[in-house]
Amino acid sequence: MVTIRDIAQACGVSIATVSNVLNGKKNVSEEMRNRVMEKVREMNYTPNSIAKNLKTKKTRTMGIMI
Repeated sequence: MVTIRDIAQACGVSIATVSNVLNGKKNVSEEMRNRVMEKVREMNYTPNSIAKNLKTKKTRTMGIMI
C-alpha cells in the first residue's frame, strides 16, 4: 500500500506538501501540484479510510440493532 510518505519521498517534498495537494489547499505552486498529482496517479495512491477516520474521529457509518 502506497502512503503519502512514499509519494513525498518520490517527489522530494515534505509529507505536508503532499497532504496540502491532496486536500486542495491553495498554498502549493501549480508546478508542484502537477508533479505530486502525476506521482499519485503513477503510484496508484488511494487514501486509507481507516487512518482518515481515526484522524477526524468520524466514521460516517451507522449501526442498527434489531
